Amino acid sequence: MEDTDSTGNLYFTAPLRFSVQAFEHFLHDHKIPEIALPIVHTEQDILAPAKRGDEITVHLYLAKLGTRSFTLGTELYTDKLMAKNQIVHVALTEIPGELRALLLTLKREESVGNLKASE
Repeated sequence: MEDTDSTGNLYFTAPLRFSVQAFEHFLHDHKIPEIALPIVHTEQDILAPAKRGDEITVHLYLAKLGTRSFTLGTELYTDKLMAKNQIVHVALTEIPGELRALLLTLKREESVGNLKASE
């Protein structure tokens, strides 16, 4: 899927997709076994434009943690804050202890990855 339109501007859906990918990489990097965590709600604000080829840094943080759901906040930066979003995941059973402990380590200022907007 292309990240940008014919004029080189980033599609509004790309930051949300980048956020989900960053979380998936985070889980993989920490060797969390695959678990069903459906997304049940998202919201997003686009604060600045991004163009084809821009490097985007993704900051992922825990906004809320419940027994069976959690909300991840994401801030995406080029040379400034480009977008921010929140994604609510629900576990089909109680959130496993290993995942819960890992989620609690997410701090707002930590970067979890860099991506590049492609054509």
